[in-house]
Amino acid sequence: MIFNGCDLSKWFSASFERRISPELDVATRDVPGLAGARFVRAKVKPIVIPVKLRWRARPGASMARLRRDPCHIFYPGVKETLTELHKTHRLFIVSNCQQGYIELLMEKGGLGGLISDFDCFGNTGLPKGQTLRLLCERCNVRDAVYVGDTQGDMEASEQAGLPFVWAAYGFGKPAHWDKRIDHFTDLLRL
Repeated sequence: MIFNGCDLSKWFSASFERRISPELDVATRDVPGLAGARFVRAKVKPIVIPVKLRWRARPGASMARLRRDPCHIFYPGVKETLTELHKTHRLFIVSNCQQGYIELLMEKGGLGGLISDFDCFGNTGLPKGQTLRLLCERCNVRDAVYVGDTQGDMEASEQAGLPFVWAAYGFGKPAHWDKRIDHFTDLLRL
């Protein structure tokens, strides 16, 4: 099983506000030579979709402070679920984060003995799909799923040829998925 690092923790959160109701500017004028006929011109005003992001922490900006912070950053049941899964599966993390984030995540959660290997954009400089493929080749991973929560995670999973498990409790909603979990502990029932 391969996890997107951000889907284990609540360090990053976002709220999105959508308002899609196009407004129209309408202008009419007479059609020359056709009594009662009118030209109608409608212009759609720009649609505004404000996005509000709230970052709880940015590991790159303050790793030392985060390392000292006793905050509880994991979704409920993460360590217990990983401990159980570790008995029968090799577990990996691939993320598009900077160097040091996954290590700090594992340190804060005491996950070091549960995760077989990890990689990230900060190490490879490559898009997530390629990083995922590299980890699978390096660790001889043949039968795995990728657990993530965004369209980008789904696309990375497809690029690496892995089934995608959508973590519906997370950030986004991908176009499609192979399996869905609503809580991290749902992984035990897959």
